[in-house]
Amino acid sequence: MDQAKAERNGSSSDDGRTRKFWRNLWCLEVVHKVRHFAWRAVKGILPTKANLVKRGVIKEDRCDECNEEAESEGHLLWSCHRAQDVWQNSKLHFNFERHRVRSFQDLIWLLLMSENPDVDSAKEVLMIVWAVWHNRNEVRHGGRKKNGSELVHAAKQYLQEFNEANVGLPKLIRNQGLAWAPPSISRYKVNVDGAVFASQKSVGVGALIRDSYGQVVAAISKKINAPLGPLEAEVKAWEEGVKFAREVGVYDFTLEGDSLVVFNALR
Repeated sequence: MDQAKAERNGSSSDDGRTRKFWRNLWCLEVVHKVRHFAWRAVKGILPTKANLVKRGVIKEDRCDECNEEAESEGHLLWSCHRAQDVWQNSKLHFNFERHRVRSFQDLIWLLLMSENPDVDSAKEVLMIVWAVWHNRNEVRHGGRKKNGSELVHAAKQYLQEFNEANVGLPKLIRNQGLAWAPPSISRYKVNVDGAVFASQKSVGVGALIRDSYGQVVAAISKKINAPLGPLEAEVKAWEEGVKFAREVGVYDFTLEGDSLVVFNALR
């Protein structure tokens, strides 16, 4: 059993701690695509060799680096000798024993859910694991394999550029000319919409999750190959918005769309 799961078992506040964990993760001030990558890694749904074997896509799950263990998120991003070389080069000092990390979820849980969450280290960790994954994919497509020092330098530089680009930007937008209004503090707002593509006999639905500062937390869009009408498309959008919010660990939210019919039906 993973360390993070074990720590949550047997407590009546399990759901609250899980919500806090996801909230802490989505609130980390890093590049959005990196947060989304981290969410997928924590959920265990990255297209690693171990997951591709489970889906029947490939037959061999051994790590290309060490050829000793299955290439899971935890192995690739933490325990593999290549990952360990990266972490040694990072010079990060973790306030937990390394053997407690049995999965990638454990790593992020230990960083964000301790008595004194190490937010700065967590941000660096996300940027570094994203760099590891990105280079892993580059190598699989014929690119150059970077060493641990290069990956850490690239990750920290990317984070620095992101921080510099966001210095001085207002975190809360309250312009009376805008139709969108932020939710109350500590809550989220999920905006949904649907569109009909009659000529293609399909519809598109989308959802955008923002926090009380107006910052985008997560977003999704998908095409549904079904000849639905405008009202049906809006209903599907609301449904997908609720499902998506739960998938990313957002529970305290307000759902908002532009269909008064659907709104009245759900009241």
